[in-house]
Amino acid sequence: EKTPLRARVTGGFERDAYRVENVIFESRPDFLVSANLYLPKGLGRPAPGVVGTCGHSANGKAAEPCCNRLPYDCAAPHGCYPCAADSAAADAAAADERWLAIACMTDQQWQALRGVMGDPGWAQAPRLATATGRAEAADLDDRIGEWTKTLCAEDLMQRCQAAGVPAGVVQTGKDLGERDAQLRHTGFLRVIGEPHPVLGDTYADRLPIRFDATPCEEYRRTRRVGEDNAAVLAEWLGMSEAEVRQGENEGYLA
Repeated sequence: EKTPLRARVTGGFERDAYRVENVIFESRPDFLVSANLYLPKGLGRPAPGVVGTCGHSANGKAAEPCCNRLPYDCAAPHGCYPCAADSAAADAAAADERWLAIACMTDQQWQALRGVMGDPGWAQAPRLATATGRAEAADLDDRIGEWTKTLCAEDLMQRCQAAGVPAGVVQTGKDLGERDAQLRHTGFLRVIGEPHPVLGDTYADRLPIRFDATPCEEYRRTRRVGEDNAAVLAEWLGMSEAEVRQGENEGYLA
C-alpha cells in the first residue's frame, strides 16, 4: 500500500550549476530516511533531480560510529579481545595480532562465559548480572582482555562455542586459506587449473552454492596487463596482431 512520503527540507546550499537540498522523508510510516536532493539550475526546461539517500534511522540522522557497541540493542561483552601470540606465524607482526570476537547477546550467554573463564570473583558482581549493568561497566572489556591475552585464540573460540557463547577468531588471509575448518570442509578455496605466468599457482574462492543442472565450476586466472590486447582489439576494432604489437612497441597501447 502506498503511503505518504511526508517529505520536508531541513537545509541546503547552492553550487554554480545545481542546488542541494537536505531532506527527510518516510519510506513507510514513521520510518525516516535522510537524503540529499540534487537539483539542476538554469536549464530553462524541466529536468530530473537526483536523490542520494544517506540512511535510515529512528531520528532521520546519519549513523554515527559506535565501535563494537550495538546501536540497536544492549549486549555486553560485545567486542574483540587480544589473545596470545601465534608461534606458528611466519610474520612477527601477524603473530602478535591475534584477536577473538566475543558477543554475549543474552544473560544466559554471559553466565556461560563466566563458566569458561572459571567464574572469577570480579565476574560475580551483582552489577554484571544484566546486559545494562555490563554495558555500563567501564572495566569489563579490560577484565576480559586480561584473561584472553594469555590464551590461544583458536582454542578459546572452540571453548566458548562449545559452551554456547558466540565467539570467532578475527582471521587473517592465512587463517582463511589454511586453518578455517568450515572453509576447508566446503572446498571454498581451489587451485585454478592454469598457472599464472608470474605467480604460479593461484586460488579462487568458489561460489558457495552448488547447481546440479547448471554447474559453475570454471575459474580462470587473472590476466596480466595487456595480455589479451591482440584478441580483444581484433574482435572489437578489427586490428591485426601486427598492428597491436606495433602499438605496444610505440607506447600507445599498454
